Amino acid sequence: MNPLFAKILPYLVGAAAIVVGILWFADHERGVEREKIAAQNYQVLADAKAKANKETIRLQGVANAADKDAKTAKTDFDAYRAAHPVGHVWVCKPASSSQHSPSDKPQADTGNAGPGTGPQIGSDVLAGSPSTATDVGPELDTILQGFARLAIELQRWQHQPIAQ
Repeated sequence: MNPLFAKILPYLVGAAAIVVGILWFADHERGVEREKIAAQNYQVLADAKAKANKETIRLQGVANAADKDAKTAKTDFDAYRAAHPVGHVWVCKPASSSQHSPSDKPQADTGNAGPGTGPQIGSDVLAGSPSTATDVGPELDTILQGFARLAIELQRWQHQPIAQ
């Protein structure tokens, strides 16, 4: 072995040990920093999940209340309809083309007319025969049901929260 090499060998081994120690320490510190960041990320994620779960529970409660209100409104409407059926609603057509509807008759301006001085629609309706009249009660009932369902649904949607 070369005497010069033998003299500097301990220094080379020492320098190599120092470099390896510095590299190990740097890697260790990076690992510690990664663990700190992972712990912070986990905590932020856990907080976000807890907040989201809390908001979901609140929104579900509001939605359940809106559904309950809609069911109550539907029950109330059905009870009202049962107590107040539409029944028959007759629309009379003129028996011939020479007849006119009461609105076609010229009306004299009587100023402050009292009861019974307006157009006599009832007599024209009663004068029509069943063959010239049409029962529109079922159609009106269908329209009423549709509007009631729409109103109840709109009321329910109005109370539903919008998730952000």
